[in-house]
Amino acid sequence: MDKSRFADWLEKKYLSWQMENGRASIRQFSEWLGINHALVVQWMNDKAKPGPKTIHLLAAKLGDDVYELLEDPAGTEKIPGLGEWIRAYIIATPAQREEMLRNAQSGDAPGAESRSAQAK
Repeated sequence: MDKSRFADWLEKKYLSWQMENGRASIRQFSEWLGINHALVVQWMNDKAKPGPKTIHLLAAKLGDDVYELLEDPAGTEKIPGLGEWIRAYIIATPAQREEMLRNAQSGDAPGAESRSAQAK
């Protein structure tokens, strides 16, 4: 089975990061991203896709193109408003994107309510 575009993208980002950081491990890459190592491995092996919070973390560290890759990611259609948020982000100005990311990191983004409810 072929890897998804996201898994390929993430692997390329890792290899590029690795070349800049002296052949660092996936665990070190995960720590740099601020994301659990097991999740990163699952994504790279195409066993899972990131949720909204981690999509924003990936965009902040690896680039906005993750939003285009995951515009309609498997499983995230259950998060109300995520697809709409991503489409708005793609066409937003740089200043609007910064504000959207700040809001997302503070929990004011699609899926924030469901995440905070799950954390309780």
